[in-house]
Amino acid sequence: MSDNRPIFQAVRKQHNITLNMLIEDTQLPPDEVRRVDTTGLGTPEMIDAMLASLSRMTGRTYTRENVGGFVFSLHSGETAQDDDEV
Repeated sequence: MSDNRPIFQAVRKQHNITLNMLIEDTQLPPDEVRRVDTTGLGTPEMIDAMLASLSRMTGRTYTRENVGGFVFSLHSGETAQDDDEV
């Protein structure tokens, strides 16, 4: 089954929201915001904060239910690992 939800970066660009606007609104570390935007990797709290920011700036509701492509990490700054690297 394929996921037909748009990814975060596509929604952000659709609304002409810049990374700097997100960084300023969320007050999250710039590197973390860039990583979530480009790879979808982040903590659930960080992803939810970015979705809430996007919702505030666009006037539309964006959640994990209608935006896809996220990879959840337990700690900020984590990189995705292959199973055999654990």
